[in-house]
Amino acid sequence: MDRPAENPGLNGSEASESFDVARHPPISLHASGFRHPRSGLMGGPARGEAFTPYADLLHVVAGPRGVRIGMRGGSLLLSRSNLRGTDTALRLVAALRERVGALPDGTDRLARMAALDREVQAPPRRGLMRWLLAICVVAFVLQRLSPSFEATAVFSSDLVAAGEYWRLATANLLHGGIGHLAINGLGLLILGSLLERVVGVAATSLVAGVSAVVAMSASLLAGYPQALGASGIVAGLVGALVWLEVRAPELVAAPYRLPRGLLFVAIGLDLVVLGFLPGIAHWAHLGGFLGGGLAMAAVAPGSDARPVGSPAFRKPWLRVANGGLAAGLVLSLGMAGFLAWSPSGDAVRMRAERLLRLEGVHPLILNNEAWVIAVADDPDPGALAAARALAEQAVARTGRRDPNLLDTLAEVCFQQGEADCAVATIDEAIALAPGEAYFAEQRRRFRGERAAEDRPAPPTETLPDAPVPDLPVGDTPGLRV
Repeated sequence: MDRPAENPGLNGSEASESFDVARHPPISLHASGFRHPRSGLMGGPARGEAFTPYADLLHVVAGPRGVRIGMRGGSLLLSRSNLRGTDTALRLVAALRERVGALPDGTDRLARMAALDREVQAPPRRGLMRWLLAICVVAFVLQRLSPSFEATAVFSSDLVAAGEYWRLATANLLHGGIGHLAINGLGLLILGSLLERVVGVAATSLVAGVSAVVAMSASLLAGYPQALGASGIVAGLVGALVWLEVRAPELVAAPYRLPRGLLFVAIGLDLVVLGFLPGIAHWAHLGGFLGGGLAMAAVAPGSDARPVGSPAFRKPWLRVANGGLAAGLVLSLGMAGFLAWSPSGDAVRMRAERLLRLEGVHPLILNNEAWVIAVADDPDPGALAAARALAEQAVARTGRRDPNLLDTLAEVCFQQGEADCAVATIDEAIALAPGEAYFAEQRRRFRGERAAEDRPAPPTETLPDAPVPDLPVGDTPGLRV
């Protein structure tokens, strides 16, 4: 049983050994613990000092940057320059390990440290996050090449509730722009690679898969009309790292522990900053965070496996679970791809007619489906008729006040050979957004002043969405995860 920490400042015990630390209070070893510079926000020394019992020391190791100290309450980095050289750093590590070894359970504690040493020295276990990012990049390219792929893969509460469950997986791979992809990609590489290094590829795979599904399931509960992006997975990686830091810091080698203060401050800033940004799927972030934490709790070794030996984040069912997640992703992508590039015009028409039969589908979903049909190569007449009904319903539900939706209806009319209808409808859009050159160029195209196949580039700035009176307040189309 760990002995209670004694406070040298109160009981008068003197330091048995002291290590001079530049610009900070010295490190002094006492009978039951040691005094050291207080850990700062970034994990390095801060002003002031703290006292840590030897019983709270989890891992002490010297590395290229200095001495890493892992404690139950956080972690600390003492740089080599701050310790006045390599010799001082090595002496400090040896002295602290000697004091830990003198505890009643010191042999077991040193064995755990040796196991963590082996984790640090082992070759990096990486690769999963790079593959996941590569898949996101490929999906982003497909979005740009084929609007129909995005339409069949993006998350939609209405369509998931109607049975299109593959969207719970595929929406995590889509992104709303290159900046959106870059931010999430960095999160996957930095946080995901760190988690892979700590717990291995198999456990990280489970965390990512569970986070993705739970994030989009939370979006379903929140009733989001649309959502896309991998930050639900990124939030899950954060949740897994937080669980390890708070619940099982003894399983993580000191060099791989994130500064606790930085971790919690970053989460707080994320909540505050994103809270003021429109179009953010906060429920998806929360779902991913909780999903990642729960997955980490499920895969981490039990308390009986922690006393001695290398942390083994392996369970007999882990391979089966990851196999199921992988199979689900492949099937989901296959279903979205089949619907997006089905050679049968009947399949597209039947899908559009199915949307028309569903009640309460968000106008954005109706509009997107109509647009995908209208801009397809050689659209089927039956599919165009269904697209016309979709576009008219979307326009009617927004009170004909959204220029983007009016543009879709005009495009469908034009593809059906009804130029007068197209011109009259695009005139409504121009009246709502008179400064947007795109709509003026569409009008020239509909009047034959521009080649029919020369569709102008879309607006460079997102136009404001018209309010949708019969939808709950707060439902924002095009939510990014």
